[in-house]
Amino acid sequence: MASRSVAGYKSAATRASRDAQVAGNISAGQVALWNRVKGQFRGSMEQRTRGFKQYVHDHPREANAALQDHADRKVAAMTAGRGGSSSNALRAGAHAWFGRKAASAQSASSSQSIRGGFMSTGSNGLLPDAPF
Repeated sequence: MASRSVAGYKSAATRASRDAQVAGNISAGQVALWNRVKGQFRGSMEQRTRGFKQYVHDHPREANAALQDHADRKVAAMTAGRGGSSSNALRAGAHAWFGRKAASAQSASSSQSIRGGFMSTGSNGLLPDAPF
């Protein structure tokens, strides 16, 4: 294996840094596509970013496939720890959300009953009755 010179390491580090800067200017779903085609673009960070955005515009199917792959990976990562399918994970998340909402509504109604009729409308129908 050939060893790199100090200049070779510096240029590789510079190239990686510039690639990361361009990756920071694009959406997270397009980073995988950027990593596949980044060698085609030359110039400053702005020129490479514009060139990649033009590439995405000119190749919508490839860009959409990259976005779908990104979404699939995110869903797989979210459901991996739960041991179920994505629909089960979504269902569990919905149950957790609505369970919290129901619990908070129940605690709010019990706190109103503790205070008695203070939160209800008063005898005039507008203002609450005085608690004393």
